[in-house]
Amino acid sequence: TYLISAALQLKTTSQMVYGDGQLSILLTATDIETMYSSTSVFGVVLADLNFKNTVSEAVTGPTHFHVHFGTGASGCTIRNCGFNTALTGSIVRTTHHAGIWFEGANLNNILDCTFGQAQILMGSTDSTIRGGYIYSFSFEYAIKITSAGDVVVDAVRGILGGPSKGCIWIPNASYMNKIVNNYFGGSYTFMNIGNGITADQQQMLQVVGNTFHEVDGIGVHLTNPSSGILIVGNTFWAGNAKQNDPTLLIPGNQDIYVQGVSFGASGTVVVGNVFNRFTGPVEDGMPGIGKSNAIEFNTFGGTANNIITGNSV
Repeated sequence: TYLISAALQLKTTSQMVYGDGQLSILLTATDIETMYSSTSVFGVVLADLNFKNTVSEAVTGPTHFHVHFGTGASGCTIRNCGFNTALTGSIVRTTHHAGIWFEGANLNNILDCTFGQAQILMGSTDSTIRGGYIYSFSFEYAIKITSAGDVVVDAVRGILGGPSKGCIWIPNASYMNKIVNNYFGGSYTFMNIGNGITADQQQMLQVVGNTFHEVDGIGVHLTNPSSGILIVGNTFWAGNAKQNDPTLLIPGNQDIYVQGVSFGASGTVVVGNVFNRFTGPVEDGMPGIGKSNAIEFNTFGGTANNIITGNSV
């Protein structure tokens, strides 16, 4: 266990920092970054390390990410690492952070990493998040994508975000993002994880082969989508979730909600999805009653050239 009192600087191209898995802990007991790169490094590799921040909930938790790559970092990989904080989720924060931040550039990868009350902020294009799980109920999101696009989120076996922005949040216009083969939610009866995917002004977004389970908000919420949107082969479970503890969030009544605020949605394909309905257990005094609508389009000026076929409710 290494106690870090000042951020370790990543300055060298092709620098490699390896640990020994669970035996290698980089510990910060104060609110600082553990590793930081302010230069345009390429090919840095971090592997088999565990990052732990023990800043207590009583002092509102950390405000810095464990690992922060600046705007010029590209071709970097974080593999088989763990990121953990001391937070419990009793307070959901919108101004605090922990986990990984890629601020910009491209070709960066997060592979088979695990997050316990930590998150990912992906600002680089042509980048990948694959494998592992992301438990981030203490924060407003689990994954936030702010890059111009071409980010792949693939085969993450558990994504739990906070009720504010949910599991995956893509707030800005971008293109060719792919959210494929992931598992959203879990059998947690004491929390509300908000929406599965919340995305604005997307072009050529693919949401394919995912499972949305115990997602209390909207499964997939798209606002002002452009052309080439594919929502294909996903499975939605609605009815066994808490159905939105009223102390946390207004219920999400749709599994898929396409909303046009500035213009009508066109070129959206919704094919081969399965929407499961059943009466689930009573949790927190609220029966699991399912969503109101499996698919809803509510757009400015109407819709055109959309395809909705082969879905099963």
